[in-house]
Amino acid sequence: MRKLLVVSIFCAGLLNLVQAQSKKDCSGFSVSTEISKNNPSDSFAMVTIEVKGSKEPVKCIFFQITGQLVSDDFDKKSFDRVAKGDYRMVVVTASGCREELQIRVE
Repeated sequence: MRKLLVVSIFCAGLLNLVQAQSKKDCSGFSVSTEISKNNPSDSFAMVTIEVKGSKEPVKCIFFQITGQLVSDDFDKKSFDRVAKGDYRMVVVTASGCREELQIRVE
């Protein structure tokens, strides 16, 4: 419950920041993911994101479909020991560029 509240507060703060600033051109902004396992039979995977087209700070919210945070470190770009399941990720820059991803770990 505490982590869900943290996500809600963080998202509200990002929304205010984005609305307060004029959105700059995000045409070069993109986010890609890599899901890797040391062994195909592993139950856990590593999920890594790569952000292109942004030199400014980027925040990342990575959570399960149920709303539970994978990590409360919003600067993190690599997540290990991610269990099988469906996830969502929101990546936002300080100027308001935003990418939403759906991730499935099998």
